[in-house]
Amino acid sequence: MKSFVFLASTISIWFLVSCNQNDNDEPDYPVFSGISRVDNVGSPISSPDMDDWTFDANWSEEEIGLFSNYSNYSQSSVPDQDVMTTAYPNPTAGIFSFKCHTDTAFTVEVKVVDQQFESLYADSFIGTSQIITNVDIRNSVTNGNLVRLYYLVTYNNVIHYKGHGDILIEY
Repeated sequence: MKSFVFLASTISIWFLVSCNQNDNDEPDYPVFSGISRVDNVGSPISSPDMDDWTFDANWSEEEIGLFSNYSNYSQSSVPDQDVMTTAYPNPTAGIFSFKCHTDTAFTVEVKVVDQQFESLYADSFIGTSQIITNVDIRNSVTNGNLVRLYYLVTYNNVIHYKGHGDILIEY
């Protein structure tokens, strides 16, 4: 009888572990939360969201996968000193500007995704020290949604910094 109870317990535990492993095969999408509120010219109007507009974000495999050539780059050991990224206004009705300023020439890849990681916008730019580009995703979003803008800044096949910022759609 003790052998039967042990065998039944072992099978039950194996079954539970197997079920949990299948759940882990699903994409590990990050949770979007909080924004850094800024006005129409990019000036802060609230405390910053400490997860947004950083320079060395830790990304999941799904986030890295947004940039098809990510594995071709090496990582910089010395980050740029004079760096600023922002999107404004935030919140927005779906039209906003993305600004990237750094102390060197650079290429920046920009991706905007919804919370299911569906692509809403993708582009890349070459800048000498600053780029400002307008993004229009009005036809892809609804009121109250959070979207995330990812950016990857490179120079000579080296990642100088990477990050993201959440943007609230509000109209």
